[in-house]
Amino acid sequence: MGRRAELRRLRLLLTKTRAGHGHVLLVCGEQGIGKTRLLEHTEHTLAAGAFRVVRSHCVATLPAPGYWPWEHLVRQLDPDSGLGDDGDADPVAQAEWLPEHHLTHQMRICRTVLAAARRTPLLLILEDLHLAHAPVLDVLQLLVKQIGQAPVMVVATLREHDLARDPAVRRAVGRILQAGNTGTLRLDGLTEEQSRELIVSVAGAPFAPHDAQRLQRASGGNPFLLLSMVTGEDGTQEWARPCVPFEVREVLHERLSECSPSTQDVLTLCAVLGMSVRRPLLTDIMSTLDIPHTALDDALGTGLLRHDRNTDGMVHFAHGLTRDFLLDDTPPVTRARWHHRVAATLALRFQQGDDHAEIRRHCLAAARLLGARAGVRPLLALADREQSRFSHAEALRWLESAVAVVAALPRDQPVSAVELQLRKRMMALHALMDGYGSARVETFLSQVTQWEHVFDNTQPTGLLHVQALSALTTGRHEQAAELAGLLHELADHGGGPEARSAACYVDGVTLYVGGRVDEALAALAQGTEITDALLAGHRRTAAPHGGGHLQDRRIDFRAYLALGHCLSGDRIQTQRYRTELLHLTQSERYDRPWDRAFARYVDALIAVTECDVQGVWLAARAGLDLAARCQLPFWQRMLAVPLGWAEVHQGAHDKGLARMREALHEAARHRTLLRRTLHLGLLADALQYTGAREQARRTMSSAVREIERRGEYFCLRPQWPWARLLHSHGTSAAAEHRVVHGRH
Repeated sequence: MGRRAELRRLRLLLTKTRAGHGHVLLVCGEQGIGKTRLLEHTEHTLAAGAFRVVRSHCVATLPAPGYWPWEHLVRQLDPDSGLGDDGDADPVAQAEWLPEHHLTHQMRICRTVLAAARRTPLLLILEDLHLAHAPVLDVLQLLVKQIGQAPVMVVATLREHDLARDPAVRRAVGRILQAGNTGTLRLDGLTEEQSRELIVSVAGAPFAPHDAQRLQRASGGNPFLLLSMVTGEDGTQEWARPCVPFEVREVLHERLSECSPSTQDVLTLCAVLGMSVRRPLLTDIMSTLDIPHTALDDALGTGLLRHDRNTDGMVHFAHGLTRDFLLDDTPPVTRARWHHRVAATLALRFQQGDDHAEIRRHCLAAARLLGARAGVRPLLALADREQSRFSHAEALRWLESAVAVVAALPRDQPVSAVELQLRKRMMALHALMDGYGSARVETFLSQVTQWEHVFDNTQPTGLLHVQALSALTTGRHEQAAELAGLLHELADHGGGPEARSAACYVDGVTLYVGGRVDEALAALAQGTEITDALLAGHRRTAAPHGGGHLQDRRIDFRAYLALGHCLSGDRIQTQRYRTELLHLTQSERYDRPWDRAFARYVDALIAVTECDVQGVWLAARAGLDLAARCQLPFWQRMLAVPLGWAEVHQGAHDKGLARMREALHEAARHRTLLRRTLHLGLLADALQYTGAREQARRTMSSAVREIERRGEYFCLRPQWPWARLLHSHGTSAAAEHRVVHGRH
């Protein structure tokens, strides 16, 4: 079945042979491909009645330099020839022969064949030529030169992968093929349609197309493998996942037993990688496992692995069952470790455009036995790499892949500690990009808060701090004050200076926003002292991938100290903290661009209070460029407002106003209310400067309403350039009193 072209060629060669043009044909193909079946069909149909057919075969266990395959043929042709019956034919005696003795014996064999051919055309079938010893090949090489004008056709079968293992045999076959009356016939796997036809003919019932397709892919169209799968079960075969039949397993065991351990390792590694493998990737992983590169050539020599004819640099399994067998035959823990090594190598080699799913697949396979923490390590390494490049969106993608791996594992509790840490880190990255008020941060915060109770019934400092920052960002100042109280309580009951520092920061920001600047400065000064003492012991803040709070608190405290002293009119202290802030974030080794952007934002706001338009533009422009370069959209929105204000005052009215309005719109979309009133005030002042007084009035009215509703009285301070507009837009006397006296 599926060999019509091959049969046509055999028929043509047999016709020429009957006419006296002898030929030698080598039929090549892997084990089970149908070489013997093809020759049986030729014998019983094409050659029947016209040729005398004689068979023999080579055997690996025969002692060298035996002529047994040819002697067996000759005895069938002429029982009286005496070949193989006298002492000269004994292999032990042949070992002592001189070259002339061998030549004499070979010529006797050839003469016997030619004598028989004069009586009737001959078809000599010699199977498993790859197992032949040198004398057997010498006879064939001598015979091929003598049958050019004789009705003799010799058809020999051989396996190419076995031929490749013996250079001497390979050279002899090459010399035989140099003759003009020789050729090869290569048998490949059946096509999908031919495989389906074979399955139906054997099973006696039609198969669903997708089942036949899977079987064909698993077998590579190899008839032996295909028929083993179809006939080797009791009718309960699950065709969607073909198993490796017993006889196939034994054949593969036998083939692999002849391979070196390194060759077997290469084949198993390829099985872990997939049906098709990129050769450069394979050699990289082999290097990490100390497998010599020559083992890959040895693996290709087995015939189980092949070069891809259509894609350069790719190798693939000859059929899927070999891969299934190798995976089944490898201890599960060993297989999991190799999956982990593959994932780690893929992570090191990963470039833009590579397949994310491939790494995730290997990580999941490793995690099933090695655990979630070890399994996701290559994905976290990629997230770290992208985050170090400030490719935050790509880092989030890798973290999402890690969460998907953990979620796919069996669970013995509602959420694993690994997944909790992953979601904390994702929450921090979303906060970095979109601000603590974004919907995604709120979603993660809700999940993390609930899951923390699974492992610990207490509220950790970092989580409380994030909750407070979220409350501040979204304008829930009373809730932020309550969380600050919880942080103080936590500091009193084992939370230590970390909790106290966080409490002071939340207190300071809440008081600052409420216009109680003197109290805010006291809280911020206390927090600064605690933070600096902590850093003196640890030299650095928590690692940026820790998951809770990515900012350097030295920057946070000094930012609000600089703004607070600015609004209280203390120019000396303002300049002190402004200088410290810029100095801390100026170093090229400082790896937190979000803090640097914050420092530029504060520098720009202080310049606004000084009516230093050029200073505002320089600080905001530098910060905005940094935020854009490091993928920090939150700070791009924040810095766009003072930059737009400066552009308006420099004469670029339309450009500046458009920039400010877009930033305000985007901030509102991400639920960022912190500093919104300040930004509305800047917009109102910019509109007033351009002469759009009615628009300025409406904008200032909106700002005043929001100031009153959320109690953000810091915006009423006279240092801001829109202070002149406030008195004519409805600020209450009570609000003015709070600002002047600094209390509620």
